[in-house]
Amino acid sequence: MTVLTPPTHSSIEAPKGVAVFICGCRGKVSSKIRLETLLEEALKHPSVGSVEIMEECCCPEDMDRMRLSLSTDEVDRFLVAGCSWHSCRTKFEKLAESSGLDSSLVEVCNIKEHCALVHEPKQAEEKAMRLLKVSLARCDSLQPTPRLRPRTVNRTILIIGNGSTALTAAREAFALGHETMIVCPGDELFRTGEEGAIGLDDANVNKFLKDAEGKVTLSTSSVLRSLEGAPGEFRAVIDTPLGDTEINAGAVILAMDEEPAENPLASIFGDKAMTQEELERRLNSNSKMPGDVVMLAMDMKGESAFDPMSTHEAVHNALFLRTLNPRTRSTIITREVFALGQCEAGYRKSMEAGTRIVRSDGFPEVLEDRLVVKDPVLGEDVAIPYDLVVLDNVRTLPDLEELARAVKVPLTAEGRLKRPNAKLKPSESIRPGVFLCGTAGERGLGIGPTLEARSAAALASGMLRSDLTSGGEVAEVWQDLCSACLTCVRTCPYGAPSIGVEGKAEIKMDLCQGCGVCVGICPSKAIQMYSFRDDQITIQLSQALGGRR
Repeated sequence: MTVLTPPTHSSIEAPKGVAVFICGCRGKVSSKIRLETLLEEALKHPSVGSVEIMEECCCPEDMDRMRLSLSTDEVDRFLVAGCSWHSCRTKFEKLAESSGLDSSLVEVCNIKEHCALVHEPKQAEEKAMRLLKVSLARCDSLQPTPRLRPRTVNRTILIIGNGSTALTAAREAFALGHETMIVCPGDELFRTGEEGAIGLDDANVNKFLKDAEGKVTLSTSSVLRSLEGAPGEFRAVIDTPLGDTEINAGAVILAMDEEPAENPLASIFGDKAMTQEELERRLNSNSKMPGDVVMLAMDMKGESAFDPMSTHEAVHNALFLRTLNPRTRSTIITREVFALGQCEAGYRKSMEAGTRIVRSDGFPEVLEDRLVVKDPVLGEDVAIPYDLVVLDNVRTLPDLEELARAVKVPLTAEGRLKRPNAKLKPSESIRPGVFLCGTAGERGLGIGPTLEARSAAALASGMLRSDLTSGGEVAEVWQDLCSACLTCVRTCPYGAPSIGVEGKAEIKMDLCQGCGVCVGICPSKAIQMYSFRDDQITIQLSQALGGRR
């Protein structure tokens, strides 16, 4: 695809007309604010062609009414006074397109969250009036933003991973109908041929590859060297044992896991200690277990520092142990139990099966045949006999610098793959089309590697099933002001700016995400944002200040 740069804006043109829809949000707004007052205020604005009060603008019935109002030739844009632009943006953009309008000429005035939900009626109504005036001024100043037409999408998903998370993501991608390639830097995927006692997937890689009938491939001892292109049309260069290979894919999933290491507590307990992973293998082989088993889900400082999922493994393995060996007495010693989502059910079942959980603020005193724990609930020491001590699985972080550089995804100070927002985008990276899962990434919401892997694959699949376009609210370079200082090139986290053949900065529209970093840092003030240009913001500020400049 030819990479296009956004054209420089022309001067702001007056709108043909503005349609205004005032939403009552099924009482959430109308119970605090008199919508008729907002209607009268909107009619005073010179460019407004029509104003209607709706019960709920995002419901199908009201959207049909809005589409009918927009079908006339008297308006070329509309404003919705209702709830958040973030929650309704897609619906309103599709409404504009189905009505023959430019989807970039839509404005939302968030009177629900900024007024009705946070203020008493009088103050909410006064503030809503001011916000409506400012939003109308902004709506007047909107100009069409540049967009690339939908691209041809490659539906192959490339997974870079070294362990069970990569395998889980591949299974999910395959189940969703995608051809998948797994690139593993090691000579085999971790735990190849094994099945975890609490795993949700069969971990036999070879059987999975055979059942996939060529639609899933695995390349071991291979490293990603570069990743170019945009979502739907990535080009990856893979260093394989047979030489460099170029792969085309629509989406990329980074499913890197931490690698196993020895638990330093093992030396304290000698041959009476094993890890949770070793316990799983013994349980799977139906080996005989001793009478008293203690699971120590903490480090030497008494913290669950090795892995937030350590108590998840302890709780579920204790349940498995009690199921196979009802006479075994199992005790979990930890500071805090992490029981999120599906773990909550396992935690309850394990307790019902007779597992004892002792919470302690510190590491227990180790005697020859028992552990002495300070129980903060009882306020006294508790002696717990043991024949076997089960320790956390300890992982170390692999070196991710080369991968991060190749895929253009930053690392945290700890050397983990960085997420843009752990709450809002837990399975995405800062680069569009590249998704994250696995224990080597920055800590997410604690839903576990399996669910994270499935989430990443589902998001990648959903992206590849939609029309992929570029553009919109992107940056533009006013080249007569550009001094080619390279500040934007060095600063942009997405690699969108570059110096063109004319010796001036250019913005690759398929890479720009509209973050505005280059706008704020350009020393020549040569970069502006579509829909957020200085002259557009000045118009809004002028209205907010009562028309003063």
